[in-house]
Amino acid sequence: DKPQLAVDYLKSANLPVVIRTDESLSGRDRLVCTTFITAKTFTEDLFCRDEKKVIFEDYAYGHEFTFYVVTDGYQAIPLTSVANYKFMEDGDGGILTDGIGAFAPDYKISKDIEASVMKNVVNNILQALQKRETPYMGILGVDCVLNEDNKFVTLEFRPFLSDHDAQAVLNIVDENLLTLFEACAIGSFADDYECINMSDNSSVSCVLSARQSGKVISGLDLVESDITHFAAKKNEYMEYETVAGKTLVLTNTAKTLSRAKKHLYEDIEVINFEGKKCRTDICN
Repeated sequence: DKPQLAVDYLKSANLPVVIRTDESLSGRDRLVCTTFITAKTFTEDLFCRDEKKVIFEDYAYGHEFTFYVVTDGYQAIPLTSVANYKFMEDGDGGILTDGIGAFAPDYKISKDIEASVMKNVVNNILQALQKRETPYMGILGVDCVLNEDNKFVTLEFRPFLSDHDAQAVLNIVDENLLTLFEACAIGSFADDYECINMSDNSSVSCVLSARQSGKVISGLDLVESDITHFAAKKNEYMEYETVAGKTLVLTNTAKTLSRAKKHLYEDIEVINFEGKKCRTDICN
């Protein structure tokens, strides 16, 4: 009886504990549980949804970041490190999401840390996939936590740029992406690229969520930040409306993080809809 075995394990597990499914595609699939009752209820809920595999993980304290590379399956070249904000509330409170804000590059991640992630994680996973004769090609993200001892813990891998940080990364890439990915596809990546050029700018992104669907969004034409639509839709009057949950991502790019952050939150103030919610401490 898997549910009962899982509950028995939780009785002696260290808290907080991260409970997730094997895929964890959304906030419904994982939760940081600080009490036994919460952990038990969420675990039973997952099994009621007929999940075949439920995973328990120790919660890693520290600074969350994602290290992105581009690979042709054999060689990998770094893009950048991105600071991630995954909890819904300021100060890392509330529920755990798949991403609610980000900034890049992440000044807290040193070149030594990036080199260590490349050597001990990225290269090893690519070699393992080669041995299985399933080489991976494309963008690879490594989600990590940097602890107080300046050591990192690997959480999971991402075969794409996450929704909440994609624009922040793309805004500072100083390469033709079509040419870059074409080189991976035709086998000339290792010959054509020794590094991927990145601009000297910094980017900050913030997700705007809506409590309800069908609320008119105003101010979109008044902002300078890049706007990515998660689920906003146009009504019969050609006005944008919210869809409950993540609605927009705003990204601002500037010469410094502080300037990008300042302009981002100025633009967030301009955009209005009923039930608007976002974190106010991105890049603090």
